[in-house]
Amino acid sequence: MYTSKSSRRCGPRYVRGCVVHAPSRGHIELFQDAFLSIDISTGRIVSFHPKILPSDMELLSKSPSSDILVLPNTQFLMPGFVDTHVHAPQFPFMGTATDVPLM
Repeated sequence: MYTSKSSRRCGPRYVRGCVVHAPSRGHIELFQDAFLSIDISTGRIVSFHPKILPSDMELLSKSPSSDILVLPNTQFLMPGFVDTHVHAPQFPFMGTATDVPLM
């Protein structure tokens, strides 16, 4: 989402959809229909509404579609540069059944 001064702007300016937030260890907050406004020059979130407001809807209706990202029900946003994928420990399987894919 970050753009340099010499590059053109990229990425959505507004995001609507499910947002997952983990403010502390063991605590997760889920916002089903949230709204975020993003500073496209830095990629930082500048405003967040846990529930989309009528004023947000008005803003979206006046914005070009290229500025808006609406997440489908099967996706969510998790801010914070967190890599959430996990690999099963595969070291013990090295050299065995190499013709069979792992997991």
